Amino acid sequence: KEGDKFKIYLNTLNLNTGNTSKVGDAFWNSKLEKWIYHYLYYNKTANEFFSVIFDSTTVELYSINYPPITETAKVYIEDTDTKENYYLILFSAIIGAIVLSLGFVYFKKRKTKLSQTPNKNNYGSEIFLPEKTKTKNSINLFGGFSICDKGGNEISQTLSPKLKEIFLLILIKSISNPQKGISSEELSIIIWRDASPESGKANRGVAINKIRKILSSVDGVDIEFSDKLWFVKINNESSCDYAEYLKFCNTTKLENSFKNDSISTIIKRLERGEFLKGISYEWLDSIKFSINNEVIGFLKHYLDNDEVQKDPEKLIKLCDIILSFDSVDQDAIKLKIKTLSSTGKHHIGKSTYGLFIAEYKRLYDENFPLTFQEIINS
Repeated sequence: KEGDKFKIYLNTLNLNTGNTSKVGDAFWNSKLEKWIYHYLYYNKTANEFFSVIFDSTTVELYSINYPPITETAKVYIEDTDTKENYYLILFSAIIGAIVLSLGFVYFKKRKTKLSQTPNKNNYGSEIFLPEKTKTKNSINLFGGFSICDKGGNEISQTLSPKLKEIFLLILIKSISNPQKGISSEELSIIIWRDASPESGKANRGVAINKIRKILSSVDGVDIEFSDKLWFVKINNESSCDYAEYLKFCNTTKLENSFKNDSISTIIKRLERGEFLKGISYEWLDSIKFSINNEVIGFLKHYLDNDEVQKDPEKLIKLCDIILSFDSVDQDAIKLKIKTLSSTGKHHIGKSTYGLFIAEYKRLYDENFPLTFQEIINS
């Protein structure tokens, strides 16, 4: 439920961490007063997801290849071998949807309420879900990209793909080096590399004006131009999770200590997952890699804190956050499994190990070199 509409998204769930994230933009929406039934089916033969959405008079059918590819992926795979079966599958799904619609006599409205209380999976393992509370006048880069305006509404989807890339480029340059920002020349080379100087200047002007118009609903955030440099200005009335993280790290290095109130806030930001998850640009990929590795290093350093070492629940939570940044981090999975086992949750440790080795096999196409018992004994 968003405003006066009901929207449907396709989401992914990480079984290791419990983190959820949208695969793409909403593919369907309707006024709330309509009675709607919606189902998601996986067809093994076609290797596709089918979403059937219908009320008493209308049936709508959507499909997407499995596994789903995010909107920012550059390579899209089409399995031509399944084309002959497509129309038969499509017809069968529509008939099935119509039969189902005739059999329903009531509509059960579901609401999902996010809570900071840990959920439990089928194994009874605690899953720490990321903080999903929308903060007014905020920019979030961990776990994906989002902007919340002064009313708490998420507005990043109003940026076109090109405008989103331009805004992220200026923002990251601004945060990484507040005194430098990015020049018009560098901006044009990255975004409009094939355009003439005159065309690049015109495109830049139009794009910046559109971004500024969208940002007008966010208090304390604007794009400014000074000393021949573009930068995103973030005032005290607004926030950016990545800027908060950098400020915290710089303060921690100077004071050489962790402050409980500050570290708790930063951990909540990092719970959302890896930096700009699901977003990929040629200029961004190396930056993402560096930031994600830096965060993992910071979290591992925090794991050595005496207070953390005495708190098994916090240890497991931090391991889960590390695994949300790198799903095959061996240090994190070893510590998590050993902590689970030492606290009497041996069966949960085994299921965690099973999920990890499956992920390891999927990514590297080879078996994980350590057995469960070898991890316990290490």
